[in-house]
Amino acid sequence: MKSGKCPKCSHTKIITALPGEYTNNYECTMTVTSEPRWLFKNHRDPRHGHGVLVLHVCQKCGFAEWWVKDPENIPIGEDYKTILHDTPSDQEADIDQ
Repeated sequence: MKSGKCPKCSHTKIITALPGEYTNNYECTMTVTSEPRWLFKNHRDPRHGHGVLVLHVCQKCGFAEWWVKDPENIPIGEDYKTILHDTPSDQEADIDQ
């Protein structure tokens, strides 16, 4: 999809969007994770996110793919609710999360 052609139907009109998260007071771009800065009890602050999500949608068939900007900069750890799986390239990944 990033190349400008739908892998499902070969259509060349692709919509690119930055989906947002909305609250009463602001809009934030959706991200993979965010900083563990709390606004209210049990609610993270989405204004401090990592791994901006980009959505590519085929205008003809509706097939959609998510991509992430700067995936190498996504922090890993329990505070970020992220886990890095490192599988040797000659083995298939077995991720059951």
